[in-house]
Amino acid sequence: MIPPTLGDASAVARVLIRVAPEAQFALARQMLVEAEEADAWRRERGQFHPTYGDGSLMAVAMRRQPLGERFLTDATYINALKIILTVLHQVSIQPDAQEIQSVAAGSNSNLPRGSGSAQSTQSPYSPASIRSSAASNR
Repeated sequence: MIPPTLGDASAVARVLIRVAPEAQFALARQMLVEAEEADAWRRERGQFHPTYGDGSLMAVAMRRQPLGERFLTDATYINALKIILTVLHQVSIQPDAQEIQSVAAGSNSNLPRGSGSAQSTQSPYSPASIRSSAASNR
């Protein structure tokens, strides 16, 4: 996935507020998977993904027609922003924090990048990383 910006997060949040609160985390994760797939497609083929666009979260959000820009006094919008920022944080935690979490959880599935694990070659936003962070939150 193209590294996300605050504009990407805002666009995703404005999509999330259109769905039921209990579906927002799953949709945010799905949108990250779609952006990662689009970015891989773009890198492999040299063209945008036919459905998901250029590999940015913005492109994925725009196809879902986000609501207009919101004020930072809108509690629903703030909650949606917290969700997308939390999901982004979960899949891009610093390596030291990942090691601490995996030790605390008794798992070696989140070894730090560069440790010889399969994850060392994956983007922190890869579908496998996103699914892994989703599973650890259940």
